[in-house]
Amino acid sequence: MKVVFRISLYSLFVLSFLFIPVSLFAGEMEDGFMVKGDFRWRAELDGRDFNSDTGPGNFSVLRSRLGMGLKQGDVCGFLQFQLPTQLGWNSSALATQGGDFHQAYMKVNNFIRDGVSVKIGRMEMKYGDERIIGAVGWSNVGRVFEGIVIRNETETWWADLFYTNQVERYAGTLGAAEVPDDDFIGLWGEYKPLKLQAFFLSYSTANPNAYGTMQKDLAVNTIGVHYKNEYESKIGVTFDFANQMGKQKIFVPSTEIDIAAWMLLLDISYKVDNELMPKIGGGIDLTTGDDTSSAKIYEGYTNGYYTAHKFRGYMDYFVADQSTGLRDVFLYAKFEPRPDLKAVVKFHSFATNEKYPSAKDGSSTDALGSEIDIVVAHPLNDNLNALVGLGYFMPAADWQQIADPGSTTGTRDADSGVWGFVQLQTKFDMMK
Repeated sequence: MKVVFRISLYSLFVLSFLFIPVSLFAGEMEDGFMVKGDFRWRAELDGRDFNSDTGPGNFSVLRSRLGMGLKQGDVCGFLQFQLPTQLGWNSSALATQGGDFHQAYMKVNNFIRDGVSVKIGRMEMKYGDERIIGAVGWSNVGRVFEGIVIRNETETWWADLFYTNQVERYAGTLGAAEVPDDDFIGLWGEYKPLKLQAFFLSYSTANPNAYGTMQKDLAVNTIGVHYKNEYESKIGVTFDFANQMGKQKIFVPSTEIDIAAWMLLLDISYKVDNELMPKIGGGIDLTTGDDTSSAKIYEGYTNGYYTAHKFRGYMDYFVADQSTGLRDVFLYAKFEPRPDLKAVVKFHSFATNEKYPSAKDGSSTDALGSEIDIVVAHPLNDNLNALVGLGYFMPAADWQQIADPGSTTGTRDADSGVWGFVQLQTKFDMMK
């Protein structure tokens, strides 16, 4: 019954979307065979534990991706194998870390009518600047989704309707005949003349209830906009806003909590008439936190499937959701001393949006610390790029304390965090 109902619902959902008037949608590649390669090695120096006495750790990782695609007419298929490894991790033993298919999907252009494409399988999804949905390219593994994406495109707008199954559960789980899945469903589109994108996302999960059977316990709906443009005045603007609503069920004791949260990202930049420093910018990235005085309402924003490394500092201290929310005020400058040498310097000032108890004296505070990131990019040849980065974090004494047996309190103020990396990456793309 579950499968029949789901197929009927999705069929109605898809058909209502397909019969919007559309124009011709062109495919991404010519007919034939395609091979894509992406090999990346990165060594990291990790001193992010706030204790200079321990010394920084070091390790290196290698991510190998090989993709193959076939296209004939409006139909194409793509397979991408991935082997993410940490070098030296039990490499001499008769064992392997293993790999998998990072992507495996079929795509049909001009499906049913011109202008509609359907993509089914395991795939990366990226929207906007990846502040809401991203593939987390920095990760040695990366994020993928499994499901279906239907795109409808005209000369003035496009819209994606997608359904992904995050956790599939089968009849008989915990003895139940009907078992709910964890689903992520969305509609994302753009009005091209204004470069304005809008979206609606719905995420739901299920967990065992008080009777031991699976039941939906969380439903989060997110609606928002994304806008990015660079004007003739050389001013660039990136704007993201999302509002979250929904409900969370607590099974023991039985209660229901309303979700009311939001996030805001504003990034303003200016192109400078200077060969050495062509761009400067700054802005704020804000997510709301939970006001604990209202037990029936949860105001903490859930970031979901965003690419955190790209936004919340390269040292990744704040990639997870914060129940107190997060306020990140940032400034950056881009340098280009030579056409083949580019550098970015970025400063972050981090604080919580709601107060938290100080780790030092228990007082109410919001300070977290500040971070400076420097990244330099240099192509070594046509097929090999080098990237070097350094991060330095200065924690607030109220946020970070470390063990100190010689102290009367048993702790002392944390040291600064240090982190760096060197990365080499090569990509190739061949058609036959």
